[in-house]
Order: sequence, then structure tokens, then C-alpha cells
Amino acid sequence: MWLGIVAVMAATSFLSGILGMGGGIILMGVLVLLLPLASAMVLHALTQIAANGSRAWLHRKHIHWGVMRWYVLGGLVVLGLFFFLWFEVPKSWFFIGLGTMALIGNVLPKSLQLDVTRPAQSVVCGALVTGGQLFVGVAGSLLDLFFIHAKLNRYQVVATKAVTQTSGHLMKLTFYGSLVLSQPEALGIPVWVYVAVIPAAFLGTRLGAEVLHRLDDQQFRRYTRWVLNGVGVVYITRGVLMLVG
Repeated sequence: MWLGIVAVMAATSFLSGILGMGGGIILMGVLVLLLPLASAMVLHALTQIAANGSRAWLHRKHIHWGVMRWYVLGGLVVLGLFFFLWFEVPKSWFFIGLGTMALIGNVLPKSLQLDVTRPAQSVVCGALVTGGQLFVGVAGSLLDLFFIHAKLNRYQVVATKAVTQTSGHLMKLTFYGSLVLSQPEALGIPVWVYVAVIPAAFLGTRLGAEVLHRLDDQQFRRYTRWVLNGVGVVYITRGVLMLVG
């Protein structure tokens, strides 16, 4: 099972290396099916830090650094609140939340002119996305809403999203890492798995970057939408079946 988990981490990092998102949602669902929530969150955070961090490094010259100071501010506020307000979500509702996160871009009005490069909106983005990451593990589709109207090309989108996601997953690792240390059953994961996820994520990300070079901006946005819609439908269906079952 552990080798399978590492392989899934490499594959989903490959997908995210192409689209800048999508792989993390798939990986989160797989991990939650197999592991306690806190352990799944820690493994997911390690993978996403490695994947997003390496993706940010590969495209570092395209990062829009003006976004980061305000984004991190919003994220830190939410992290502080979670230490006081957190509660564990049942897995059925967890999957419904994951699916909703994937589909959220389809239900919000297109008239919203969200732009992550604006300081006030960047703070809000950091707070909302970090909240999503801490609650259901991922929030890439929510983050994407703040990039739709930003005047950035596909490389700037992938690079800037990568560095913001890295910061969010570091906060998630901080929070759930403290929970894992307090839960004996979560410590049963072999140490090598925690180590192996990092090179697996690096490899997947590097291969995904090669595919990204072959896409134009229109293809990039179209494929991202297809992946998120498909994953969203599958996860909401899974959550509902768990509820009624």
C-alpha cells in the first residue's frame, strides 16, 4: 500500500506540474480513504510542499512576488484561528467538501472581477484558500478564481500559484503535524514513506513541466476546467453514497 501511495503522489504531482492544480485534490481523496485524517493531511502537505516548491523554483523568474506578502498575512490569521476552532470532519462530508471545492468555479458569478494582484483581494485570497487547505486539505480551485482576471500568462499563473500553495501547505503541515504527534495511531506510517514522497513529488513536477511547455494558454485553462469538473463530480457522488450507505 505504501509503495502505491508514493506512486500516486508522483502521478498527481505530474498532473499538477502541467495544470498547476488538480493533482492535489485527487491525492487528498486517495489519502483520506486509506489513512486517518491527520496523517493524510501531513503526507499531503509534504507532497504538495515538494511539488509546489519545486514548481515554483522551476518557474521562479515568472513569480509575481507582490502577491505574497498580503497572501501570507491572510493565511496566518486563519491558521491562528484554526488552533482554537478546529474540529474533525466526517469522511462523507469531507468528500463532499472536496468535490465542492473542485466545482466552485462553476457556481460563482462570472461578473466577479477577482484579481490576486490587488493587495486587499490577496489578503482575502490567502485567508480563504488557507482555510480551505486546513479544512479539506486543498483549495486550488478557489485560488484559481483570483487568477482568472489577473493579467498573467500561464507561466506566471503556475509559478505564483505554486509559491502561494507552498506557503499554505507549510501552514497545514504545522497544524496537522501537531495533531499527528498527539495521535499514536497516526505514528504507524513508516518513516521512509514521509521521506519518499519528496523525490516522488519532484519527479512528477519535473515531468509535468515538460508537458506544460507544449500547451498554449487556451489549452491550459480548458484542460484545467475539465479535470476539476470530473474530480468534483466523482467526490461529491462518493460523499453522498457514504452518507446514505
